[in-house]
Amino acid sequence: MKITLATGNYKNVVGHPGRCKGFIVYEIEDGKIINKEERENTFQHNHEHGHNHNGQGGHGTMGQPIAAMLQDCDYFIAKSMGQGFVNQLQKVNVKPAVVENINDAETAALQLVEYLKSN
Repeated sequence: MKITLATGNYKNVVGHPGRCKGFIVYEIEDGKIINKEERENTFQHNHEHGHNHNGQGGHGTMGQPIAAMLQDCDYFIAKSMGQGFVNQLQKVNVKPAVVENINDAETAALQLVEYLKSN
């Protein structure tokens, strides 16, 4: 299983995937991390260009290149993400997950695995 997380420093989970520095991709087997990959976010979204946030254009389509870059993953974790980005992930069969109280990326990934095992 591959779990990717939005990050600002390749250690912690952050919100708003369009503005994060990059993504950590953990490959997990039998509840253990067997590989860690860092992917730079080359599609960073700048909020200073002024557009509306109704899901048309802007954020709704902004997630397409990011979702395409992460389509080899099974789950995507961030502290927050907009519905447009969630929709883009779902189009490439990546399941979104929001964590609010976990900062450490590795902990968040392993807790998701434990949650999936128990449910």
